[in-house]
Amino acid sequence: MLHELLLVLSAHESSIFKPWPPPPSSPETIVLDSTFNNIHPSERAALNNLAYLSFLHKTLLNSISKLIHSHSSIVIRAIVSSVRDKLHGFQATVEDIERMILTRDDSVVGAFDIVPLARLTTLLGEWDRIIEYLHKFVSAIKPESTGAQVLDQLQRDLHTGYPDVASIVTKLIAAGEEAWLRQVSSWVLYGRIPQLGYSDFFIHPSTDPNVSPLDENAFILDLSLWPTHLPHETASSILFIGRALARIQMQSPIHQTSTQQILKSHLSHLNSLQFPLSPSDLTKSITAIRLSLSSSILSNLLPLDTIIRLVKRFRQDFLLGHGSLMITLLSTVDEYLLRRTDHDGGTIKESEVNSLLTRAWSIISRLEIPDDEQEDEERQNYEHSLKLSLVKTKKTDQVEFDEFLLRGERIQLKYDITWPLDLFLSKGDVAVYNRIFNFLLAVKRCQGRLTSLWPGRNFPDVGRRTWTTMTYVLFFIDSLWNYFQVCNIVLKLILGNCN
Repeated sequence: MLHELLLVLSAHESSIFKPWPPPPSSPETIVLDSTFNNIHPSERAALNNLAYLSFLHKTLLNSISKLIHSHSSIVIRAIVSSVRDKLHGFQATVEDIERMILTRDDSVVGAFDIVPLARLTTLLGEWDRIIEYLHKFVSAIKPESTGAQVLDQLQRDLHTGYPDVASIVTKLIAAGEEAWLRQVSSWVLYGRIPQLGYSDFFIHPSTDPNVSPLDENAFILDLSLWPTHLPHETASSILFIGRALARIQMQSPIHQTSTQQILKSHLSHLNSLQFPLSPSDLTKSITAIRLSLSSSILSNLLPLDTIIRLVKRFRQDFLLGHGSLMITLLSTVDEYLLRRTDHDGGTIKESEVNSLLTRAWSIISRLEIPDDEQEDEERQNYEHSLKLSLVKTKKTDQVEFDEFLLRGERIQLKYDITWPLDLFLSKGDVAVYNRIFNFLLAVKRCQGRLTSLWPGRNFPDVGRRTWTTMTYVLFFIDSLWNYFQVCNIVLKLILGNCN
């Protein structure tokens, strides 16, 4: 009996312990064969409790073996491998009990070579809660489970009232995060998507055939594969670092030597991390790598002076800081709309809209003389990249202020981002600038039209109350314009607080 019990505890088959419920039902435990009649009920209960522990142990080993050999996530494989290592401790405990029985250790073997079941239960008692938790945890892992989901579950399980379980969970988190960081290292150090566990990594190449490998959307961030206990901002920084390295390898092979030179310092930042990962420490390391990359390689590709000049141009044109483009564009559009009214021009075409901006630039170029040839070339490149176009997407419930320039036609001011400028500027940033541009343009258009009503006031049917209301409205619009133009935009740029 004792020999059979030790075999069962070691995850072997036994002839006296049978599955329960019996086949064809799925077994939930194993129990002592009912044909053994000369067993005291308390002894049978103790044996069945130990048999249940052995059933969980064996089921757990089978589940671990399947996950290690079949699951696509290397993070999950690392975690269940750590579970298997923990079960080695249970097997060692069973072997120690067997050794003590064979050597007749008096702490286990009593008088007349009797081994009390209560003593065995006590020696294995610390494993009841541990194996039950591990069995429940591993059983919840499905083929479609991701590493991020399992790590999130472990983070929740960490807040338990049992110190022994919390200690094991901490080790499992450390094992999973170590495998996860190896994936991140491949991307952060070399700009390469890890081939092992590719489907479980939170950054993927775009599947859109229209997206070029050099496009800023060539790599997509999937936050569903990102552990929720880590900041999303860190994920964006990791995406930026790897994307920049990948672009450098494709566009600027001459800078690959510089990348190799700073690789050692970047690797030291990652090696300094301790497991389980601290969100703040991970953020600091990733930020340090990003700053190192920006100051060493990206500063050569995209000098700070170039960025500052572009930001100033954006402020002048998108934020209406200079005003020349806005005023010229408004007058050009008014002339265009007047001609269309006289000649019944029909539908506004894309080429006509962009020609309005081209005409505005030609007027401005005659009035503004560049300081040198380099500035003139930069200005021409900038004007070539800045485009006024029709919005072709379906209108949403969100107020966009994009119908005020062409009286009902939705327009947008776009900027074509090219390498290496896309390391600094994204399409999302330009979209924000465009929304601000549309809003400020709407305010200025409203201000101009209200002001144009005052000279002469030749509207005999308009009463005094209406003019009073218009006075208050114009005062409000003037105040709003002054706030955005002076207090909000200019002051924030001067103080360096504009994001």
